[in-house]
Amino acid sequence: MPSKHQAIDESMIKFKGRSSLRQYMPMKPIKRGYKVWIRANESAYISEFQIYTGRSSDSVELNLGARVVKDLTQKLIGKGHHVFFDNFFNSVQLQKDLKNQTIYSCGTVRANRKNLPTDLLNDKCLTKGNSDWRVSRDGMAFVKWKDTKAVHILGNFLDPSKNTTTMRKQKDGTSLSINCPEMIAVYNKNMGFVDKADMLKSCYDIDRKSKKCWHRIFWHFLDVSVVNSFIIFKESSVENDKLLTLKEFRIAVANGFVGAHTHKTRRAGRLSECSNTNHFKLNVPFEVLIDAESSMFDKVKCTAEVKLNVISIQAIAPIN
Repeated sequence: MPSKHQAIDESMIKFKGRSSLRQYMPMKPIKRGYKVWIRANESAYISEFQIYTGRSSDSVELNLGARVVKDLTQKLIGKGHHVFFDNFFNSVQLQKDLKNQTIYSCGTVRANRKNLPTDLLNDKCLTKGNSDWRVSRDGMAFVKWKDTKAVHILGNFLDPSKNTTTMRKQKDGTSLSINCPEMIAVYNKNMGFVDKADMLKSCYDIDRKSKKCWHRIFWHFLDVSVVNSFIIFKESSVENDKLLTLKEFRIAVANGFVGAHTHKTRRAGRLSECSNTNHFKLNVPFEVLIDAESSMFDKVKCTAEVKLNVISIQAIAPIN
């Protein structure tokens, strides 16, 4: 079940070999590799993805960002989710199309997009913390806010007239509170879900070199499946104070796959498998203990009731 707030952004799978799908993005931490469009939840759970395969024909694809957002939000139509994306995807027509599908969205927008208002205050007339905004008749809200540079944001469900405050660090190390539109604050709060998913995946990822192009994609989504499983395990656990870390969870998954109940010893130059009961005490995996503690009281209670029923039956039954 996807959460209310969703974020759509691009991610990179590192690959430096030869492939027609490889992209070069000099502004990204991973500059060469496969580009992947991702929709992630608030918990950094990757709900849907799409690998960019490049041009499908000789001509350049128009409205690529809008097409990607529409593809990744097909399962959210009519459910009232809040979707956030950056200026690569955003446009006025996309905001209208999403609102007609009951998808509420917000994101930064490039100043040269079509159908944006042109009668806003000039950058030189705005000081740090000041803003100017316009609202169309069909509910599209556009805000221009002056931070270090001018920031433009476009949405279809937030009120541009509401303001809040945000903290900015000065050159001397102190923090200064300045005015900020609510649209900017909500966008900054919910835009980092894909970056958080990339961070969790990169903590203990499988960094295995290969000349075959599909190996990198396979290892990437194997790591993604482990991280998604960890997020589901964390949200479904009863006691949050006994949760496993991501590293402990990966070790537990690895032990479960390779079989941690066998012990190998070397005798006369040959490996032989034997039971580990003769060498050390069997331990119950920690994740099993977490699931078992929640129902342990019910098991004890049920066992006591069964014993009482047996005693009462023996007392009532005639002795032969």
